[in-house]
Amino acid sequence: MSGPERVTVAMTGASGAQYGLRLLDCLVREDREVHFLISKAAQLVMATETDVRLPPKAMMMQAFLTEYTGASAGQIRVYGRDDWMSPVA
Repeated sequence: MSGPERVTVAMTGASGAQYGLRLLDCLVREDREVHFLISKAAQLVMATETDVRLPPKAMMMQAFLTEYTGASAGQIRVYGRDDWMSPVA
């Protein structure tokens, strides 16, 4: 895969949570750095459409997604909804 080494994935409350998870998995396997944001509605949709229950706090979510995808430490960076100073804000 060619393309940017750093990618931002932002999930909203729209249906299709499994596609967002699959994209995250593919980006990790291609050794991309992923900046991840998710809305509260998207967390509810994900819990409804998949067996994935994300922790509520960004740091816990980052640890969960790192383990879930097999990412290396720091490869996935999760930002909270109130993190107005994040690099992707």
